[in-house]
Amino acid sequence: MTVNPQERRQFIRAFFSHEKKISAVFSTIQSPQKAIFVQVVNISHGGVFFTFRSTRELQLQKGDRIVFKEFREKDLPPFSIHLEATIVWVLDEPAMEFVGVGSKFINLSPENKDKLELFIQSYL
Repeated sequence: MTVNPQERRQFIRAFFSHEKKISAVFSTIQSPQKAIFVQVVNISHGGVFFTFRSTRELQLQKGDRIVFKEFREKDLPPFSIHLEATIVWVLDEPAMEFVGVGSKFINLSPENKDKLELFIQSYL
């Protein structure tokens, strides 16, 4: 018997199609002033899976720390929040057009946890 991957997950995830166009803005700990825009594939209380076009200018590695600053849906006001995360895996092959990145939230305050809950619930 196969198990639904969603049932194995510790946190409920909100999934976004390419048409939904949920993007995120983050910065790296090394360059906090540089805004990096990515496409969000899914988000949970545990973290975010996102993609970006492989340009080789941005090289993320497992263990890198980033700070999400906002999430936005096309034509809607941005959802501003300060969420620290660690990169837990990166799928980056030279032949691929996009890089896939899994991140895990760290130091999540109770206030941000509540804000994140409302954001996630709005897409379930």
